[in-house]
Amino acid sequence: MAPAVGISTYLSGLMLSGMHTVAAPPEDRVEQVVDPAGMSGAERMWLMVGSYCRPPVESVLTRSARYVLLVAVLARLVGLPLLGVIVLARQGIAAAWPVAVFTVVALGLNVAVAVRFVVHSGMRKEAVHAALWADLALGMSAVLGVWLLSPGPVFRDAITVVGAYFLGLVFLWTVLRGVVFGAAVAVLGAMLLLPPGEWTVAAGWAVDFLLAVVVGACLLFYVGLAVRLAISVGIIRGRDAERVRGARQIHDTVLQALEVMAMATPADASRAAETLSELRQLARREAARLRRNLERPGVGAAAVRLSEDLAELVADMAGDGLRARLVLSEINDSLTQVRRAAIRDATREALRNSVKHGGGGEVVVRVEERDGGIAVTTRDYGTGFDLADRPAGFGIRESITARLGEVGGTAKVDSRPSGGTRVTLWVPR
Repeated sequence: MAPAVGISTYLSGLMLSGMHTVAAPPEDRVEQVVDPAGMSGAERMWLMVGSYCRPPVESVLTRSARYVLLVAVLARLVGLPLLGVIVLARQGIAAAWPVAVFTVVALGLNVAVAVRFVVHSGMRKEAVHAALWADLALGMSAVLGVWLLSPGPVFRDAITVVGAYFLGLVFLWTVLRGVVFGAAVAVLGAMLLLPPGEWTVAAGWAVDFLLAVVVGACLLFYVGLAVRLAISVGIIRGRDAERVRGARQIHDTVLQALEVMAMATPADASRAAETLSELRQLARREAARLRRNLERPGVGAAAVRLSEDLAELVADMAGDGLRARLVLSEINDSLTQVRRAAIRDATREALRNSVKHGGGGEVVVRVEERDGGIAVTTRDYGTGFDLADRPAGFGIRESITARLGEVGGTAKVDSRPSGGTRVTLWVPR
């Protein structure tokens, strides 16, 4: 089936558009690329480069991909002064002053580019293109200056310095704009640099420029493969994480509410109307809770106080018949949104377990500073259980332990028959 308009294969995107294509999200073959089943390296590479992709939008990843520009800048900052000093030592400043001027100007431009991109705005597309055109203009001006201002004995050394700079230009244009642009700059450089009648020198420069294009294309290919594999793995893991998050959400809300609704009590027959009203109230609470979870801000929200969430949670759980007492120490319990949400939801699961398995009674919820983080301990005095005889179910394994582990936290469950249960939750600040 033909791809939609604007979609190309990953390989053609890399070769024709350059390094920013590495950030293009794959349109197909994601599962095949990361399939752990045995396949040859050539087969896996073909799956990646033959997959379709849309042109990437400007993002942190596309800007980061362009930092390859700094590789050439670093090489120039090291190599240009060395070549310039060698030429000046051999020819003298009086004869080789055009080389000295070019070296100083080129170094200044490359330092300015490095500072501009690293310290300030980063590698935005327009800024990179402007830097490439300015670099090309400098290289062409340098070649013309050598032809016009360098006398015969100095010409060969001077053209070597400028030619080395042009090699970097060919490499940069290939990597950042694609093979077509790189080849065009290589042809331009060959036309400007080739001494008339010196075919051996001409052949040497032609081979050098061709190698610069090939090296740039190979770098595009292998960096592209590595990034495409990483993106594919990230997509699959993101999907798995989203499925786990959805399963936790269902387990911690809808499933728990349904289990509470299904619990039989001796008064069901005599209090049918009251029981129905309580079930409706429970359903409304769970619906409101689900809506809050759906509308809750994502990662990156401002830090807030955990105690406010836990107070709301304890009041919310009272509607399910849980008597809980919240004990707060005089501490700074502000956490980032992602850690606050993790320990709050893990606490909710621990309290839900107390409702279902604790046998009634009061639950104490204590918040305190511990080991450079915040600890929340829930303690009930219900029936308890033997940890050796009851393996951790989905609630403890996923809704508590795994959830906290994802944010660098820990969970510990202590229980014994007839001795109640203590659950200790901890997250770093």
